[in-house]
Amino acid sequence: MDIGSSAIRVVELKDPAKPVSQLLRYGLINVNQAPGYDPNSGLTEEQIVALIKQLLLSTGITNKNVIIGIETSKTFTTVADMLKTSKKSEQKKIIPVQAEEHLPSAMKDVDLDWKVIGDSPARQGKDEVLLVSVDKRSNEQRISIAQKAGLNVVAIEPDAFALPRSLVHSSEVAKNHIILETGNMDTDLIVTVGGSPRLVRTIPSGIQQIVTAASKNLNVDMAQAQQYVYKFGLDRSHLEGQVFNAIEKSVGSIISEATKTINFINSRYGDLSFQSILLSGSSSYLPGIDSYMQQVLQIPTVIANSWTNVSFPDSKKQELAAVNGSFAVAVGLARRGDDD
Repeated sequence: MDIGSSAIRVVELKDPAKPVSQLLRYGLINVNQAPGYDPNSGLTEEQIVALIKQLLLSTGITNKNVIIGIETSKTFTTVADMLKTSKKSEQKKIIPVQAEEHLPSAMKDVDLDWKVIGDSPARQGKDEVLLVSVDKRSNEQRISIAQKAGLNVVAIEPDAFALPRSLVHSSEVAKNHIILETGNMDTDLIVTVGGSPRLVRTIPSGIQQIVTAASKNLNVDMAQAQQYVYKFGLDRSHLEGQVFNAIEKSVGSIISEATKTINFINSRYGDLSFQSILLSGSSSYLPGIDSYMQQVLQIPTVIANSWTNVSFPDSKKQELAAVNGSFAVAVGLARRGDDD
């Protein structure tokens, strides 16, 4: 279940840990359908619970076990070089102590998880450890909401860790990829190296900033600007090339951060070859954005498919394609296996 700022999305799969899972049910409900919805204030827990109950009823999902996502902006992910430990019992004692110096928040305020990736590429004799900390209050709120909705929380996972499971084809997991998931106000950037996330960043630029830039530069209202952005995007083949000029700078800020990230990754792991840049979320609906990014970054860039590791009847192909950019997180959460 993906509890987003604009909608709640749910996906139920059969055989989630297999290379290809079978779609059982899915659905979406917009937050403006919440009882007493006020666009000027955030939703209360009670409103979110009501939406979840309504969504589950409409989709026919009766399974009570749920994996819930949490926004990347409320998490912190980094890799650290630590003392080698061979036993899990040792890791539980040593890693939290060493991790504290790498975290931006006090240990008492976060829930910490980690994964030992292998030998450090930067410091001989050390382990490379992936550290993930999540704001404790955000975790507790998610659990409270799920319980009030009658659900049993199996796991809470950062959105950034769900995305590779849905967007990277199961046959290409071991290769290196960059994922850009654009939301309303920001963009998640995830770098996977050899199948493991190594860097996660939140870029403070989303579709709202792109539309606002178009509105200002084209001197039109936001509704009209949004229509232009989604109709013409970064496709310069149309006469409406002024739309390209209006939003190029906003998209450029995302590309600039991606470039910095690639440089950092290469400084740690050596010059890597990236299989692809995968675009998901709101930006995936912008015409021409894939070819534009590929030209600038010189890395194969494609519009990602949220359903690439999911099987479904041909009769649903068109229906699922229409919502492709919206379900990457929910699908990735549903594909979480016992070993994740």
